[in-house]
Amino acid sequence: MTQDACVLRDFLDSDRRDINLLSCSEGMGELHDFEHVIVAVASNEEVVGLIMLHVRTGIYYVNPIIVLPVWRRLHVGKALIELARGRYGELRFVSRGSSVPFYAHLGAVPMPWEMIDASISRDCVTCSRIDSCNPLPMGFPPMG
Repeated sequence: MTQDACVLRDFLDSDRRDINLLSCSEGMGELHDFEHVIVAVASNEEVVGLIMLHVRTGIYYVNPIIVLPVWRRLHVGKALIELARGRYGELRFVSRGSSVPFYAHLGAVPMPWEMIDASISRDCVTCSRIDSCNPLPMGFPPMG
């Protein structure tokens, strides 16, 4: 499998079932706001990855980005981030500690919690897994 074996495109309503199966498999439950979603779709039309963005005060927040385990390390996540950055510019998010190297490799930098909209950071504050997750606020600066 290679990145060439999947296509990136905007969310279609017919993707909803696959997206929620993917999200639930990662312990995130069902997703509901599909306004800014880009999916990675395999040749069999299965959604193998997605990036969902939420707009808060003119800034786009990644929440979440998910790639099926068998498609990881095939640059699907990188392609999703690059497309979102090209489309929306500056991106902010809260990274699980284990994902920090991935985002840093792509050029994301840590930022103060105060730069993350409270509607996004609130999930971390109330999460029972905060100690094992080690969340870190990060962002990609505007493309120049």
